[in-house]
Amino acid sequence: MFDFLKKNKLKIYGVVKGTFKKQEDINDPVFSKGLMGPTYAIVPNSSEILAPCDCKIVSVFPTKHAIGISCKDDIEIIIHVGIDTVKLNGEGITVFVSENQEVRKGDKLLSVDFDLIKEKGYICDVIVAITKSKKFELNQVREVDNDVVIGCCE
Repeated sequence: MFDFLKKNKLKIYGVVKGTFKKQEDINDPVFSKGLMGPTYAIVPNSSEILAPCDCKIVSVFPTKHAIGISCKDDIEIIIHVGIDTVKLNGEGITVFVSENQEVRKGDKLLSVDFDLIKEKGYICDVIVAITKSKKFELNQVREVDNDVVIGCCE
């Protein structure tokens, strides 16, 4: 009856199946200290990187290791595959989207050969950084069948 009084929170879903990792546990000071904004990571056990919500692709890095997205309420997110994987220059990563493309939650953004990334000596964490939002807090973090569900962002 009074739904208009409820706060409309954006829910971010796991970008890859795996295990949730807190910001402070990420092995990169830029992300672990929140220098790009509130951050979390997922240790992947799947090769598909998916859209965490309905959004627009803002940027696809030439090295394929990161994608910038824009969500409702002027919230911007960077999805970053691995740590220092920019040095691979896109090797082992296939991109399925392009800039300015609208995508829905669960659409495939990337396919990643994490075995190759490990063989090359890199950490495979998939990092999600909220780079722009009025307010962000991780809440209701839960894992369901290795799928991380995050309630966040007001």
